[in-house]
Amino acid sequence: MDTRIAIAEDTNLICRGIAEALHLYSDVKIIFECSYETELLAKLKMHNIDVIILDLNLTEWNSLKTLIEIRRTDLLTKIIILSFNENRNEIIRYWNEKVNGHLIIKGITTKEIYHAIKECHNNGSYFDSFSQQVLFQKLQSKSNYELTNISSILNLNETEKRIIELVIAGSKSKDIAIVLKMSTANVSRIRGCLLVRSGTKNTAEFVKVVIDNNLIDR
Repeated sequence: MDTRIAIAEDTNLICRGIAEALHLYSDVKIIFECSYETELLAKLKMHNIDVIILDLNLTEWNSLKTLIEIRRTDLLTKIIILSFNENRNEIIRYWNEKVNGHLIIKGITTKEIYHAIKECHNNGSYFDSFSQQVLFQKLQSKSNYELTNISSILNLNETEKRIIELVIAGSKSKDIAIVLKMSTANVSRIRGCLLVRSGTKNTAEFVKVVIDNNLIDR
């Protein structure tokens, strides 16, 4: 399925770099690029967009005001925030304002930008590993977890769900590797990534969170 995107970025070099990189993917269509919030809002009324890539600090307003303006009339278009810094408060603030994704530009790859766009379009959200950690820790501080929020933050794929199921059943990494026909090293890597993404310190803590919140069907 083609994904129609808009890029709102006032740094021309970054904007062109993202656009040129995404031209490598035939199922992503760049409908328009813009540098100003008023221009973005006007063009959104003229075009059907699936995903907006929104710079954290555009020229006229800040992106929070832009986001609020968009969400007044449009709750369906997915919005991915781009930022330069690992600012925990900003990540939480934009999550509260119903962004669908967050990417830190430093060190980002073309593949991750593409993956974020497709995940947001097809599954509703994508947050990079640092953002996932921040949001999960924030949710952990609440007395009641919001299941849909936790699930979307973790972005569990089928392989990760299967590994979690086998871990809960008591399987070791080498046994999981045999069942899933993967290398033991790859299973261990995925398990380690799940701990980082969830902000948990060990397997027991992670499994408790999964079971307490019914994050997978058992």
